[in-house]
Amino acid sequence: MANRGAPDELVAAEMVRRVHVADGEDAHRAGSLCPWGHPAPRFRCVASFRRGGMDGQGDHLQTRAALRGTSLRRKAARGTIINGAFLVALNTLGLARGFLLAGFLSTGDYGVWGVLSVAVAGLFWFKDVGVPDKYVQQDEADQELAFQRAFTMEAAMTGIFTVIVALAIPLIGLAYGQWKIVAPALATLLACPAVVLQTPVWVHYRSMEFAKQRTLQAIDPVLGFVVMVALAVAGFGYWALVIGTVVGAWAAAAVCVAKSPYPLRLRYDRGTLREYYTFSWPLFLGQGARFLNIQVYLLTGTRVLGLSGVGYVTLASQISNYTNKVDQILASTMYPAVCAVRERRDLLFESFVKSNRLALLWGIPFGVGVALFAGDLVQFGIG
Repeated sequence: MANRGAPDELVAAEMVRRVHVADGEDAHRAGSLCPWGHPAPRFRCVASFRRGGMDGQGDHLQTRAALRGTSLRRKAARGTIINGAFLVALNTLGLARGFLLAGFLSTGDYGVWGVLSVAVAGLFWFKDVGVPDKYVQQDEADQELAFQRAFTMEAAMTGIFTVIVALAIPLIGLAYGQWKIVAPALATLLACPAVVLQTPVWVHYRSMEFAKQRTLQAIDPVLGFVVMVALAVAGFGYWALVIGTVVGAWAAAAVCVAKSPYPLRLRYDRGTLREYYTFSWPLFLGQGARFLNIQVYLLTGTRVLGLSGVGYVTLASQISNYTNKVDQILASTMYPAVCAVRERRDLLFESFVKSNRLALLWGIPFGVGVALFAGDLVQFGIG
């Protein structure tokens, strides 16, 4: 990645060339992009998860108006490099983990993890209905309140779906005819509260502080990788994956809470649910279609091929999904910048066109390479 830093920065700069607005123009146009107005709440429930104030930790956070200034171009270009390095490293780590664990786990154990990853974790896709996206998009004057409202919505959604998934796990075991997945699936739910406590990374994402965001997000997969591989070598089977997932999630949560720019509090104002519902219901339908699509082939594969066959499919999916990572790099970098200039349709169109072109530049060569060397990959990579 070090050798490609300069070309990547040029490409990123070209993507956001017109997103960057000159100092003088920004100064004159600042009033046209004023924060959205919200009526003063008449009812508020407040419960504190953390005592004390901000202790100055949030003083450095930039406002959305500041992001529309001269820093936007530099932040987007730098963010593309940071996100690119992080996501490539993260997914390379995940790919390496898949091959390493395939050498220490039986195909049946890997199949159990495949069912957990798709059938059980897939139910949580319904929870991911854009709460962090809505938080990044909003432009309220009181950002601490906005974060705490988003944190409240995330905690509520996670709590609701954790209960739903816990009740659905026995039904999933019945549908797949694999009762051995029930215990590890219930144990995996221990990571759910930790995921909620990682929401402080949203603040850095909204401010386009990608280095801080990615540093915090790296704790979970890196520590999880170490724990999973160590326990797999020790003979823990699929429990190595379950324990590694829980340990990584809680370690990341502890650091995120300690470094949070704002105190974690539950705050619910009238209108919050309606506001998030209006934003999220199309995403909910999309996640439902995605869930049903994957469940069909996984259920069919389990019935026809058994858990061993699902293990092969899971590993193959990890390889094929690697081709989609440039989309994640570009989307995660451009979204806060696009929210800052959402009234400029010409910039939105340009971002759409160029991001798709760059995704093709990555996806086509990688896909062709996998197709050409698939046999060697199986023979020498898996054995």
